[in-house]
Amino acid sequence: MLTENFLRGRRRDQLSDAELRVIEDSIAEVRQLPARKTILRAGDKPDFSVFLIEGFICRYMDAHDGKRQLAALQIPGDFVDLHAFPLTYLDHDNATITACTVGIVPHDRLRLIQSDMPHLTHMHWFSTLLDAAMHREWIFRMGQLNAVGRLSTFSGRDETQAERNRASRKGIIRPTPRPDRPCRSNRHDPHPS
Repeated sequence: MLTENFLRGRRRDQLSDAELRVIEDSIAEVRQLPARKTILRAGDKPDFSVFLIEGFICRYMDAHDGKRQLAALQIPGDFVDLHAFPLTYLDHDNATITACTVGIVPHDRLRLIQSDMPHLTHMHWFSTLLDAAMHREWIFRMGQLNAVGRLSTFSGRDETQAERNRASRKGIIRPTPRPDRPCRSNRHDPHPS
């Protein structure tokens, strides 16, 4: 099943077998993409959405000075650009980070789902709202971190002791807070399964 990771751990149990089949059948084409391949660019008006089956994709924006800012990291089971369906265009670029397998879901099929399956439409909407909630959390966290912390947050791991020591010697970061003290990152998930 190509779409087995859609909303995994996030309300997937609320989808019926019929809805799961419709999601699977909505994929018109499967594509293999190499690493570092631009899929869509800002300003594009796609007539399809991309469902990530395997690999990692990022959303990013380039500043006028040439600097690139990542806006999201997509994992298998994500609709990379489902929000482009109602918006009709993209305001950012999408590119593969690793080699990827993606499913192409034509917007015509999403329109049929929207008209015939209100609960499944709600779950697609929930998926985009979940993305928005993660963006807000990411913006908050990134604003609270120094450069080394931002890098380690993006890479999905804590700073290593060696990185902390080098950065501390250079005056880039302060000593790491004690792990026994509570911090904002221990909040409860606002979207429980």
